[in-house]
Amino acid sequence: MSYRGGELNKKVRIERFTTTKDPSGEDIKAWTTWKVRWMKVAPLTGSERYLAHQTQPELQYKVEMRYLDGMQAKDRLNYRGLLLDPINIIDREEGHTEMILMCKEWTA
Repeated sequence: MSYRGGELNKKVRIERFTTTKDPSGEDIKAWTTWKVRWMKVAPLTGSERYLAHQTQPELQYKVEMRYLDGMQAKDRLNYRGLLLDPINIIDREEGHTEMILMCKEWTA
């Protein structure tokens, strides 16, 4: 499958957790933008989990994009403040042209 014009219509930042040093030598840990790519982002399922007598909604997403070498499951996606945590990264047909990311809303 190749993408038609306008299908990858969401500009998404791919963020990585990094550690840098401040002038005094202290570690600064933060999410920083690694790459910015156009993607297709769509909700997949809505489910509810019951933990400690609380209802906790969890929304999952299917994200499609062109192949990007170096994409890791420990990265996160940021689309207009919606933070997504990749659960699975699939190289569609192992062709290195398209990727499918199965994601859930990111929680700290």
